[in-house]
Amino acid sequence: MPHPFSLWLYSPFFTKKEQGLKNFRLYLAFACFWIKFSFIEILKLKTKNALGIF
Repeated sequence: MPHPFSLWLYSPFFTKKEQGLKNFRLYLAFACFWIKFSFIEILKLKTKNALGIF
């Protein structure tokens, strides 16, 4: 039994346009998450450095 997520992603019932839209949304969500995660890490480093100076 394949994972439901892979079924949702590669379902033959979707047209190519809908498939592309789904992949784009997924990519966008991942990109947003990655940017937020990176931003938080950078902030942590900056605050660590700022505290280290004083």
